[in-house]
Amino acid sequence: MTAIREGGRSGGVAGEFDPYPVSAFQVWLVAEAVSQTGGDVERLGDDVSGAHQPAQQGVAGLLAVPMVAAERPIHDRVRRWLASAVFAGGAIRWFGDAIHDYDQGIEGLNQRWRDAQASDFGVSYDPPTPPDGFTRAYEEAHAAELSHARRQLWLELETDRVSRLESTLDDIADRVARMLAAGPDDEDSVLMLFQAGALPIAAPVVFGSVDFSKTDPELLYRNLLRSGRLPDVDAMTEDELFAWLKDHPAEAELLSAALLLPGELSAADKRVVKALARYDAWHVERGLGLVAGSAGLALIGSGSQRLAGINTQLAAGDSLSPAQRTYLHAWYDGVGADNLAALDDYVTQATYAEMAGLPADPYGSVAETRLAENRDRFLAPVADGIMNLSNPQLGGTDDLAKMPRAIQDLVTIHIGGMDPVTGAPVDEFGLPVGFSPDLGSFTVAGLDQYNGFASLLSRTTVLGGDEFTLALGESALRVKEELAAIEQQGLIVMRPRLVLGMDEPYQVLLNAVSDDSGASTMLSLVARNQDVATTMLIGDDDDDDLLPRLLGARWYDDQGAIDILGSGTARTPDGVAQAEAAMKVMQEVGGRRSHYLFTMTEGLEDAVIDVGIVWMDTFGHDSHPRTDSAAGMSPDVLSRDSQAGIYLSADDRDGFLEFIAASGEGQAARFRAASVVYSEELLVTALTDPGTQSVESVLRHIGRLDGAISAADFNVVMEQSAHRDVTETMAAVDARRAGGVALAAEVALSAVGAAGSVKSGGISMLLASVADPLVSSAIDELFPSEDEQGRSNLEQAKDHAYNDDRLSALSQRNYLMVVAYDRAGLLDRDDPSIQSLYGPDGNLKTYQELLNNENILQHLMELEDAQDSGANQAGLDANMYDQERDRIHNGSWTSDRDGDRVYG
Repeated sequence: MTAIREGGRSGGVAGEFDPYPVSAFQVWLVAEAVSQTGGDVERLGDDVSGAHQPAQQGVAGLLAVPMVAAERPIHDRVRRWLASAVFAGGAIRWFGDAIHDYDQGIEGLNQRWRDAQASDFGVSYDPPTPPDGFTRAYEEAHAAELSHARRQLWLELETDRVSRLESTLDDIADRVARMLAAGPDDEDSVLMLFQAGALPIAAPVVFGSVDFSKTDPELLYRNLLRSGRLPDVDAMTEDELFAWLKDHPAEAELLSAALLLPGELSAADKRVVKALARYDAWHVERGLGLVAGSAGLALIGSGSQRLAGINTQLAAGDSLSPAQRTYLHAWYDGVGADNLAALDDYVTQATYAEMAGLPADPYGSVAETRLAENRDRFLAPVADGIMNLSNPQLGGTDDLAKMPRAIQDLVTIHIGGMDPVTGAPVDEFGLPVGFSPDLGSFTVAGLDQYNGFASLLSRTTVLGGDEFTLALGESALRVKEELAAIEQQGLIVMRPRLVLGMDEPYQVLLNAVSDDSGASTMLSLVARNQDVATTMLIGDDDDDDLLPRLLGARWYDDQGAIDILGSGTARTPDGVAQAEAAMKVMQEVGGRRSHYLFTMTEGLEDAVIDVGIVWMDTFGHDSHPRTDSAAGMSPDVLSRDSQAGIYLSADDRDGFLEFIAASGEGQAARFRAASVVYSEELLVTALTDPGTQSVESVLRHIGRLDGAISAADFNVVMEQSAHRDVTETMAAVDARRAGGVALAAEVALSAVGAAGSVKSGGISMLLASVADPLVSSAIDELFPSEDEQGRSNLEQAKDHAYNDDRLSALSQRNYLMVVAYDRAGLLDRDDPSIQSLYGPDGNLKTYQELLNNENILQHLMELEDAQDSGANQAGLDANMYDQERDRIHNGSWTSDRDGDRVYG
């Protein structure tokens, strides 16, 4: 492989060596052509699958199984053809890499030759000086020495060329020949080609049976850099690398091997990773710049492909490497805040544009399915990347200040302009929002960006770091407050015009600032992280006023706040933090009852009452006037295992229950109904438990619960009636109790019919959601709105549910115990007086049925005696219930805000 390129021969010595007769580039082209046949084969397989689908869907019965199996041999063969093409291309590519190395080695030898030639091969020329003069002998000796030095260097270089360069190239040529003969089933050959950088980075997908964990990712990357197919990254700036990638899109996959690098990155490696991220982000930006449609989605998908790959590795249990963190930072900043905020809307519009050419979809189901798929495909990876980057457990950081600048800008964005003098949110015309000539509508500066960002993050499938997620929750509250400030300013500016009938379009302006859906969406996202939702209710070291800000905002879209309440107070046996959060909610709402009844939406009131239902046992604990409220671990009501619970002071207990009592008759009845079912379930558990001590404690507990709710009803009804006659107030309290008991029976009956059985805890939790159809329909039936006579809901409830018969507290207790005994299987069905409590279907009669029997109250009064008959010989004293109920209800432990005891 040698040739004389210059210098001729002198004493049999050649000059510089020639490179390999075929260039590495030519071999790489051949390798690429061979690999591309794999793409043709894969497309052929897709065509076969596409053609097979209609045939498969058009058969049934005996033909179904063979029709499904018919595609399998073709699919398997296509996979083998694809693997063969990729493998063969890789083997040829490796030989091209070897030629590149050989030529690089030859160039190194030639450079040594040229350097030696420039210095006369190290032979000095120092002829004699006069008077000796020049002598022929010196010249001959010098020439001989020079020739010898030339020959010695050439022999040295030739030996190096033959023993190192040519031997290595010949060895690789032999190995490539053996690889091609063996084919892609040889795992060692596949791994060797992959390690050498000759196979695509996606080779693990093609060679599914090969264990690629045996390869060294850093060696792979270094081999790729040495292959000659990539530029000299050490000598290039980040901008130059970015520009080079835009001109060489095929090589981007090779450089993506840098994402596999473990450990800290060198300066050059960081430049490569950042340039690669910017290149991918550039695709997303180009996609968003196109008219919404398939072409734009394709660019967004290709630009987020590596991002999705990082998320997949994290989901499999890996942690972020320095290379991946660097990539994510550069990617999000490369896409930019505005583009990130625009992604969700673009994907939505592009999806509907794709559907425009398809057959009519009258119900929108196909379009909604496609939209959900596109959101999962194009938005979820972007959202997941943000949340993963914020998670310290995955190697990220939950410090907002250390997140990409684009993310920081979106989290901290302010809504509306700010007047430099007053600080009020206004635009340049002194108005709280601006008019967009392009959109033809009023806009609020920053609102679209924040809403878009919230929509994007809502597509995530993972949880972020706690501190970052808390920052998202705080941002939602701030955005809502800024919108409220703008709305207030807008009312001041526009009220005179609206009153005078001027500038009607400005009403549209007020509608614009009422859009708090983005803030609500963000809160719903935060609520997925229970620990953070709990922190928002309890407060943290930096901000302990999050709860009043959450509850006190006048939400138009209240779902996010509702989700925070539900998540942050969700009950688990060891959830002390959630118990504390629930306690904080009770204290806050009870302490500012009038304020929250005025500001809260109905949905938020429902959620607050749900908190009370979930922690119902709280209100059956013994409370003393000056006992501080606390949350912690303690034995449950049955004195069994310790669990998280709440102990409220008398003031805090009364304040919260009075909030519920004042929230409306339907809501108060829902809470009362939940307390009834809770009491029944608790008593059933105690009755079926060995021994009677727990039953006695339960009777006291549920008696206190009844008394606390009744006392709150009494106080509220007394307030609402301007302190009318106590007898009339007690009548109203009895009616409220009756409404709750009837609602419990109504929902229990419906639940049994729907589920076939009633299990402990099931119905009471059902009552914790007023949105449940069973509950809402029962409330509507028992508590209809104003009728034609305009009577109050309370009076209607009396007539409709009870025919003006108020159930006494004693009757209510007795019926509760009947239900518990029945469910516990302790009633003697052979006793005629007991039999009268049951209907023809064998089920216990409802309240309405019992009240229609003039003798039934007597039966209810005699239930204490029934405890001593049949299966129940416990001889329990039901008066324990009455004593505790009355002790609370008659005000013996009720105190005013100064701690002084007051009646009722």
